[in-house]
Order: sequence, then structure tokens, then C-alpha cells
Amino acid sequence: NLILSIRGVSALGGRAESSVRLFEYVDGGKNIKSIGTLKGVTAPVRHFYRKDNVIWVGFNSSKVPLVKKYVKEGDGWTLKGEANVGVDVFCVAPPV
Repeated sequence: NLILSIRGVSALGGRAESSVRLFEYVDGGKNIKSIGTLKGVTAPVRHFYRKDNVIWVGFNSSKVPLVKKYVKEGDGWTLKGEANVGVDVFCVAPPV
């Protein structure tokens, strides 16, 4: 699978999309197909990290700088927790 953070810039100056989208490879890896979007993304995504069945997502927000934890359940991802880390997130790298 492929995970992308989307931090768009609106051509008209309004608020643009900020999300984490999930894709899978198709046609032997020649193309990708969208398989979903993580729910609960409320600010620009700064960084994310996936290990096994968990994705941690860090946000850049002047109001509430967060790291959110998503867990794979069945065919989807469920928000399981979040932490206000007190500063803008630059990188997410859980201990090994």
C-alpha cells in the first residue's frame, strides 16, 4: 500500500484539503487506486509513520499541535487516540 499526505493550496485563496489518503498498487504496480482517507484529520499533516497495523500522524497547527494514532481494523483504519504534544510536529518516529 501507499500512504500520501495531502497539503493542497487553493487556487482561489481559500482553505485547501489536508488529508492522509491510502492507495493500493494495481496493474502489477503500474498504477495506484484510492482505497480511502483517514478520518479526523483537522489540520495540515506534517508527517506520518506506519508500523505494522498502526499509523501515527503528526499535525502542524497553531491551535492544537497533535499526534493521532490510527489502528487497522478489518478493511479500514480507526482513530484510537491522540495527544496534544505542545509544539508543531516536525517528524514522527516511534521507538523501535
